Amino acid sequence: MILWFLKDRKFSIEESLAKLTKAIKWRQEFRVSELNEDSVRGIAESGKAYVHDFLDINERPVLIVVASKHLPA
Repeated sequence: MILWFLKDRKFSIEESLAKLTKAIKWRQEFRVSELNEDSVRGIAESGKAYVHDFLDINERPVLIVVASKHLPA
């Protein structure tokens, strides 16, 4: 994961660290580590998101969040 951030920022340590820090804060704020099958199923059943028909390049399911339904304001 660290290598990805370094490559993305052309091996600038300062920029990579800033971007990694921002990503970690985002994951904490949106409680990404708490996602599980039941929580995703609940969101999908509410109509706020759906599972895409195709998989990503690593053969994982893709969840599409409909922003206008998730954050109507």
